[in-house]
Amino acid sequence: MSRWLTQAIWSLWKDVFLTFGGLAIILAEVFAAASPDDAVIAAGLAMTGIGAGFHAGKILSGFGVKSSSSPPTPPHGLPQSPTSQGPSGER
Repeated sequence: MSRWLTQAIWSLWKDVFLTFGGLAIILAEVFAAASPDDAVIAAGLAMTGIGAGFHAGKILSGFGVKSSSSPPTPPHGLPQSPTSQGPSGER
């Protein structure tokens, strides 16, 4: 199996598991006969939020299409100029 396909399957599985797993935990606690436990609901919300975050990241990134990156910034210190000048300001 190609690396791209393996990563796509893993990403899909992770999104589905976290999102629907979190929703299932929340719904099970809300509709339980006993009073809902806040910690369990918080864990379900965390799972759902993480899954939704992964999914939103995939949508916003264009499903693997990498955007062009800006050129690297020069290291700290003196700025780089397109033309170099000598010590007396001569070119």
